[in-house]
Amino acid sequence: MRKIKIVLLILYFLFFLPLSSASLIAYYSFEGNADDFSGSGYHGTNYGATLVSGYRGQAFYFDGSDYIYSGLNINPSALTQLTMGAWVKASNSSPVRQVISHDNGGYDRSLGIDSRGGGTGWSAFKGSGVIGYSPVSLEEWVFIAVSYNQATSTAMLYVNGVTYSSTSGLGEGYSYTNIGRNPLSGGVEYFIGTIDEVFFYSEALNASQLDNIRLNGIVPELSTCFFMLLALSFCIQRGTKSHLSNFLRRHT
Repeated sequence: MRKIKIVLLILYFLFFLPLSSASLIAYYSFEGNADDFSGSGYHGTNYGATLVSGYRGQAFYFDGSDYIYSGLNINPSALTQLTMGAWVKASNSSPVRQVISHDNGGYDRSLGIDSRGGGTGWSAFKGSGVIGYSPVSLEEWVFIAVSYNQATSTAMLYVNGVTYSSTSGLGEGYSYTNIGRNPLSGGVEYFIGTIDEVFFYSEALNASQLDNIRLNGIVPELSTCFFMLLALSFCIQRGTKSHLSNFLRRHT
């Protein structure tokens, strides 16, 4: 029975954790600050947002004049594929309000509330317009994300498990990113509400992978490696190395 439990533990880390960690390039948990916990070093600078209770632990509340600056470059020339998202709780749904953006006026990679995607709701820029929409419920937590694949000219908006797909033709925006506003013209389209668990991946994640993040949270890559090594150590100590070797031969 113990051997079975160890093998199951290894299977869990092999299959589930990599979905939320393999290409993580920035992660802002907002636990007391705007630091990047991915290990990439893209620490944010907070301009006025207030720490409050979040979806997990703490979060930042944006009152319509606040934002967080990140030096992360999410231009298509830097990241052909990109997925970005967050847990958000809107206090005002009047459009347009950006949760994440690097837009310089060309409908560049942005995620927030808009009215140009068929109605007012959670939407994303796609280079030639807006993907959306999913209606906003005020003061309720919702998981939103958008994935971009420049090679296939596609984009997908994800809102609490529901997806909206479209073609996209993205140009270059600013070489930095704002959380809580659009950086265009010194700052526009400010978000009003709470933002938590902001993440960026260098892959165009699919709906199943985003489901996993929504349900299980972000797991930085270092933690995945640590637990993989821990599981392997247990496996060797308990004489189940052959189980792991056979499994890897069948699945790699």
